[in-house]
Amino acid sequence: MLSSGKERGAKQAAGTRTVRLLKPCTTAYDKLPLMLPGRLPPFLPRKGSVPLTDSTPAPGLTPVWLVLFDPLPLIQSDVPSAAFETLEIQSLVFEQYLIQDLRESATLDDYLGGADAITDWARTLSLLPRAVVWLQLGQIEATAFSAVLQPAIFPLSQDLSSTDPEQLLSTLKLASMVLVTVRPVADPAKVAGIMEAADAVLSRLKNLAETVYGTSEAPMWLVTGFRGVSRQLQQPFESGADESRMHVPLWWTDASSAGTRLQSLCGSFDLLPTLAALLKRDHGSATAVAADPAPDGPLSLLSPQLQGTEGAARLLRIRHDAWLGLRTSQYFLLQPMETGADGADDRADNNADASDEAAGRRLYLKPDDYWNVNDCIVSYGEIAREMADGS
Repeated sequence: MLSSGKERGAKQAAGTRTVRLLKPCTTAYDKLPLMLPGRLPPFLPRKGSVPLTDSTPAPGLTPVWLVLFDPLPLIQSDVPSAAFETLEIQSLVFEQYLIQDLRESATLDDYLGGADAITDWARTLSLLPRAVVWLQLGQIEATAFSAVLQPAIFPLSQDLSSTDPEQLLSTLKLASMVLVTVRPVADPAKVAGIMEAADAVLSRLKNLAETVYGTSEAPMWLVTGFRGVSRQLQQPFESGADESRMHVPLWWTDASSAGTRLQSLCGSFDLLPTLAALLKRDHGSATAVAADPAPDGPLSLLSPQLQGTEGAARLLRIRHDAWLGLRTSQYFLLQPMETGADGADDRADNNADASDEAAGRRLYLKPDDYWNVNDCIVSYGEIAREMADGS
């Protein structure tokens, strides 16, 4: 029997510590506007800035820094995190950002959508200066990214020390994009330690950017996680999918952004279109946005479909070693790999609710069932089959 939203929330709260996806960094945090899809305002410009859109030409090249933490834990209210607190109140925060490739063997190429997606993305930027720097505070495998973009790679320690600091600074000044991969040095079993280490690294990165560009100019920042920290529920509750491993915030800061929390569904495959839009915007070239894009295709975070008045009907594909997931703003459908990996799953008796359970499919209601505890496949079997058939 399907329990009510209040009952599900009570059950989940009883089995877990109180954890927020985003920490209330100050008493003003809860006063930051919470914008639902279809009700998003234009960016709130700071003094001397202009609203952020795909077609806004910038007066000069504004570098983009993409920072990926592996892992990025849920932020707990009892862990000090000054750098992330500042980031939250200055950023557009995409709170419904999902990592779309959760396989243990996943590379940076997989995280961004695959080698073909990276090659196509680089081709769209072929006429633009696209010097790329990769700061490695912990290496993540990236075969296609390295081969196609040929970034200048700087392995750094956690305190950002380099064997050639002058070369590092001069190279960063010429870069249009800076990728930073961070594996915080901490006990992986202690989430608080990971958070403190990540916060220290972010603070040092901000100081490094200020050294490179000065205080009058600043890069655009995209900060998120390559992975979240796996979190298990207390018995007798059991999660059907590890939400904290795939669901992390994405912070976006530039000269025209202001503290706003967005609920538009987006994923890691959206990063390449977003980077293309940002880099093209800096050179006065608007990024083409389809009037009616495919619901399961990647979108730029600048697109009207995610920031406009209509919202976006998204369907994100999420891949795991054990299952394939289909995620919308309302539902999360899981299909075991043996029945869904190649699209040839056994659908002979799909008209019966029992066949969904027999096939191992699970359906969770979103956003109420945050931890994926209450399988609703029996009550919502028809919706599950429509999602599977449409994928």
